[in-house]
Amino acid sequence: MMEKGYTLHFGGDSCTIYDNKDKALKIAEVRMKEHRCFPIHLQYMGRTAMKAQEDQSWLWHRRLGHFNFQGLKILHQKKMMTALPQIQAVEGACEACLQGKQHKKPFPSGTSWRAKAVLELIHTDVCGLMRTPLHEQNRYFILFIDDYSRMTWVYFMREKSEVFKVFKKFKNLVGETKWSKHKSSQKRSRKRI
Repeated sequence: MMEKGYTLHFGGDSCTIYDNKDKALKIAEVRMKEHRCFPIHLQYMGRTAMKAQEDQSWLWHRRLGHFNFQGLKILHQKKMMTALPQIQAVEGACEACLQGKQHKKPFPSGTSWRAKAVLELIHTDVCGLMRTPLHEQNRYFILFIDDYSRMTWVYFMREKSEVFKVFKKFKNLVGETKWSKHKSSQKRSRKRI
């Protein structure tokens, strides 16, 4: 019995047999007989097989692209489809239909902020590690994109640790441009008003 995966528990005047996988599942309880024996009478049960039969209503619901059951009944009643069997009232919900009916809330409008002047907002992204080295054995690059003008600067790097050094280089570059001078003059003119 133990070789077949059962647990035997002897207590009092009986032996209780449990399934090893589910300890709470009691298979049998055998009373002790004379000579301290626990006779078990086993009966051979013939092989049984169960056939899984799918509900035709659900089958046709899926076949026709998750068509509603009331519509399927009408198709059958009006003989609009010859192969369609009698559709029964179905309880429960189709998981795929429920997911299809869920809607995403729209993204709130007006919450995104756009720059109103050049270099007011810069987006940046580091890309890499590239399997194939780029120009001069560089395996990374960093992008700086001005939100207002969409002007883009690309810097190549050998190591990701060079990001801060490249950022300082970029900051110095844009600090000397006419755009930043134009921006600083705009700030001064606003302060005067």
